[in-house]
Amino acid sequence: MRTDGPEFRNGWQARYEFDGAKAIVEARHYGRSRAPTPHELVLQSMRGQSPRMVQDPVHEWSVLLEDGRLGRCTIRPTPSGMFQVAGIRQLHRTIEEAVRGWAAPIVARRAEAARIESEREPGGDAPAPLP
Repeated sequence: MRTDGPEFRNGWQARYEFDGAKAIVEARHYGRSRAPTPHELVLQSMRGQSPRMVQDPVHEWSVLLEDGRLGRCTIRPTPSGMFQVAGIRQLHRTIEEAVRGWAAPIVARRAEAARIESEREPGGDAPAPLP
């Protein structure tokens, strides 16, 4: 997995706009401690080291669509170097492609709902206002 490029710096931000919706992407990278696997324990003992926790780097990007009002998700890299959004199986080559692929259906649903709402006649099938 590649970890070079500006998007792999902690705190990196990008703003994308498409179909009138704004998406903000922010990088959150950190190290996670975990127990070593048996293979890693053998490697540590062969090096003359005492057994200790293993540090794994974690790369994540947080995405907010319209400041979180329309949706939020997390993008994670896969071992193949592709990007996966919100645990969905479809993979994307870049962060921007991942954001667009995730947000496009949400923005389309919002536009369709606005169109339907504008076509409604006042007093038609809308519920009566409460007293």
